[in-house]
Amino acid sequence: MNLISKFAVLVLILFTSTLAISEEWLSKENALVKSYLLKLKNKDIGKKQKGVELPYNMNPIKDSIYLGKYTDKTNGLHVYKFQDEKRKFVLIWKETEGKFELPNCEVLVGAGSFVVSGDVYTSVYLTKDDGVIENHCQAAVWFQ
Repeated sequence: MNLISKFAVLVLILFTSTLAISEEWLSKENALVKSYLLKLKNKDIGKKQKGVELPYNMNPIKDSIYLGKYTDKTNGLHVYKFQDEKRKFVLIWKETEGKFELPNCEVLVGAGSFVVSGDVYTSVYLTKDDGVIENHCQAAVWFQ
């Protein structure tokens, strides 16, 4: 194996290891956020939330006002509604098989959605394997 081939193998190993670590962290972050959200009650509506601290100082709902939740049993969706000083947004996840098409309000596909780590969520569909998604392009039915 020549030097270039060895270098390519090393880069592939590093990339694969980094991806596995990232997926493990994201899985832990999703579990922390879901746990926090599932503890919210009707008495918390209208109150500013502390949220949950995630690595890299991420906290998607810190200082946001909790507006309530919307559950769509047909699509297996959990939608938690918030408002901060700039906008309304939701944290959403899917528990059942199949795809749910996310509302899109941006020129760029996916520009209105993020995973809990803060990275842009680029799919227009949500599946149960995607974890918690922060979405700024809400369906009107979620806020009725």
